[in-house]
Amino acid sequence: MDEKSLEKEKSLLVGKSYKCPVCDEKFTSLGVRSGKVRSEGQDRDLRPRSSSIDSIKYSVILCPHCGYAALSQYFSTVTVHQRKAIEEGITPNYDGLKGQGEVVPEYYSDEEALRRFRVALANCLVKKCKDSEKGNLYLRMGWLFRGRRERLDKDNAGYEKAAAKLKAEEDKALKQALDFFIKARMNEDYPIGGMDEPTLEYLIAALALGAGEKETASKMIGQILVSRTVNDRIKDKARDLKEEVAKLEAKE
Repeated sequence: MDEKSLEKEKSLLVGKSYKCPVCDEKFTSLGVRSGKVRSEGQDRDLRPRSSSIDSIKYSVILCPHCGYAALSQYFSTVTVHQRKAIEEGITPNYDGLKGQGEVVPEYYSDEEALRRFRVALANCLVKKCKDSEKGNLYLRMGWLFRGRRERLDKDNAGYEKAAAKLKAEEDKALKQALDFFIKARMNEDYPIGGMDEPTLEYLIAALALGAGEKETASKMIGQILVSRTVNDRIKDKARDLKEEVAKLEAKE
């Protein structure tokens, strides 16, 4: 990232105060200033786009005292049993502040953002979170790898190798997201991961298409298009996916 882009990113960030639901300590986590980022649409799999900042980097809230971490939408919701599991399974192994005093960085590097996601995944496994929460974590991790790949300098030596590695990591994370969302759809009640039924079905279709699972994609697309209650926006996106499936089948 060049200096101008970095300074722009820093200007869009704000320190937000939290109280950890596990250890009860207060801390500050960076977040994107509300209303300051101009949306430039979405990718096929609903990833938000903006040229000013990759907001996905700031999706995870991490307590620097005990190591509890989760996506912002799940952070405050911790049961008594989950709290105990985190205290026993995460905190003893987490290299936190240890009395050093909290230091809030000016921004999160790509490496720091990825570290936070991995800590959140570890927490998710320890507290036995729902499949939809796992799906959302892997989805955003896939988006994180995509953002890193897009920010690579194409003129640098080794660009092709670095881009290929990040694309492989992205595909792996998105396949995990797909599998967990399919499980969540069968076992959880709506809203699932903050999504209503048409949105989740569309997302599964988009992820399945990206993973080469055309049968799953076509099934979800069909259910969206025959529904009388799905709004036109989702139906239009589903029609676009249907055209992409048709083009792939024509090449086979």
